[in-house]
Amino acid sequence: MNLRKVKDFKEIFLFVVRKAILNLFRKYEDLKYSIFRRILA
Repeated sequence: MNLRKVKDFKEIFLFVVRKAILNLFRKYEDLKYSIFRRILA
């Protein structure tokens, strides 16, 4: 296994993980706002 492939895989893996975390964070924010609106309404 050459080092370059490992490096590429690591970068792709980090990119995917970061994207997943951002998506989860966005969903959490939406949920929080909807609950907040429900409490205020």
